Amino acid sequence: PGTDGNIISYDASGNPVAIATGTDGQVLTSAGAGAPPLFEALPAAGLTSYINTFTYDQSTTGSVAVTGVGFTPTLIIAHTVQNGTMEASIGFGNAGNEHALRFDHNDTADTLGYSDFIGQLIQSGTAYSQWAIASLDADGFTYAKTKNSTPTGTVRVLYLALK
Repeated sequence: PGTDGNIISYDASGNPVAIATGTDGQVLTSAGAGAPPLFEALPAAGLTSYINTFTYDQSTTGSVAVTGVGFTPTLIIAHTVQNGTMEASIGFGNAGNEHALRFDHNDTADTLGYSDFIGQLIQSGTAYSQWAIASLDADGFTYAKTKNSTPTGTVRVLYLALK
């Protein structure tokens, strides 16, 4: 006779084995080929997110740490806009793998462009600024901003950090 709640499985040799009953709230999980299944607690589920803004002067370059996120993000989604203009981009990515769709109003009126940066604003054919994620950090991320020629003005970034 068996024990109420136990499950019969088979070991690597094909012999029957009893899998002990789990406790309330546990679920049956696989331990992989050649190992008996186990009753375990469900892993914590859900998506962690944080939303905020930052600004930067697009006439400067360098790296800047964004802190206060509360976790190490795995993905950043960002809307980048130059205050007072119709230049904007929306992008996503992580360190080294970013993409953005930008709205070019000043350069080529009302066209869309693509960038391998998480954010890019083009003031004219040669004056533009862009930013990329340099690292994903324990309490946020660090971005590197670069420019070409002499872009001016303040950039505002609304970002969503996800884990």
